[in-house]
Amino acid sequence: MTDRFPVLENGVTYLINFGEGLSTGLFLDQRENRRRLLNMPLTGKSVLNCFYTCAFSVVAAKAGAVTTSVDLSRNYLAWGKANFQANNLDPGPHGFVFGDVFDWLKRFANLARNGIGAD
Repeated sequence: MTDRFPVLENGVTYLINFGEGLSTGLFLDQRENRRRLLNMPLTGKSVLNCFYTCAFSVVAAKAGAVTTSVDLSRNYLAWGKANFQANNLDPGPHGFVFGDVFDWLKRFANLARNGIGAD
């Protein structure tokens, strides 16, 4: 693994890396969507982020949400926690779930059908 370095987008810091294969750690085509999420009133809300380095989780957390990030890569989940820390956000209250996203979506759907986790 090579070193990651910080970039700033809409006041949010993301750690990127040009040396980890095809992934830099941030999809530039999602910049506008991250900006929109950052500006939503999310206090008291829960946000589920599936795949990658938790960029959507970071902006949702900055907007007040409690997030859960799911990925099949422990490396990407650790990278996501580092993105939280790069923004002075405590990753502790947020969930980082290792596993197949599609399996977890089924589990989450079952929990919701049974009223578990509902506000």
